[in-house]
This record gives sequence, structure tokens and C-alpha cells, in this order.
Amino acid sequence: MTKLPKHLIKKYGISKRAWAEFRKSKKSTTTKRRVSTMTKKTYKKKSYKRGSMAKVTKILAGAAIAALYEVFVSPMIPLARNIKNILEMIIGIALLTMRNTYLKSAGIALLTINAFEIIVPLIKGVKNKTPAINSTSLAGY
Repeated sequence: MTKLPKHLIKKYGISKRAWAEFRKSKKSTTTKRRVSTMTKKTYKKKSYKRGSMAKVTKILAGAAIAALYEVFVSPMIPLARNIKNILEMIIGIALLTMRNTYLKSAGIALLTINAFEIIVPLIKGVKNKTPAINSTSLAGY
């Protein structure tokens, strides 16, 4: 059985009031209100390491990978010109989905090269269909 503390006996004596005060003080010490703390937000620091030189390096590395592909792998594909260019554009799109930044830039370069090879003959064809004035036709005037 618990004892009544001396400070309550001095104040109230051994009485009902002393025991009531003892029970009140006991309840207040045992029932503490719990405070749930929220986790602190973590903020990422902005890194300024990547400058323009890193971007240039990424572009150059992608162009180098695409050039290696065009020199060594592309001649081995036995398809017609436009079909091969379309296939290589699809390969470039597949490289764009990779996580590696150099492969992404190689995909962009490969896509650009093959789109250029498809579009340039179309523009030349349009240019040749327009009537041209050459120096021989002007000689009669």
C-alpha cells in the first residue's frame, strides 16, 4: 500500500482531503499527454556543379557515340536508305528512354542525323521541281 507523502500530512493531516489531493497529484503525473512530432521536411540543396562545360561534354559524347554507330554498325544493316534511316530513328528514340545521360544524348544525335538524311532529299526534290532561270535562257534577250 502506498504511503501518504509527508508534505500532504503537514498540510492536511491524515484525512480524506489529503488522500484526495494525493490521488489528484498521482493522476496528473502518470497521465502525460503525448505529443506526436511530425517528421522534418528535408530540402535538397541546389547544386551548381553542372555548368555549361558539362552540357557541352554531354553533347560531344553523344555525338561521338552516334558517329561510332554510323561508322561501324550502320554499314552492316542491309536495308534500303530510307528504311534504314527510319530504323535508326527508332533506335535513337529507344536510346532516349535510357537512364544514362550519354546514351540519351547519343539518341538525340542519332535521331538528328537520320532525320536530316530523310528530310534533305525531300527538300532537294522540291527545289528541282521549281523552274530555274539559268544564263542560257537569258542569252536571247
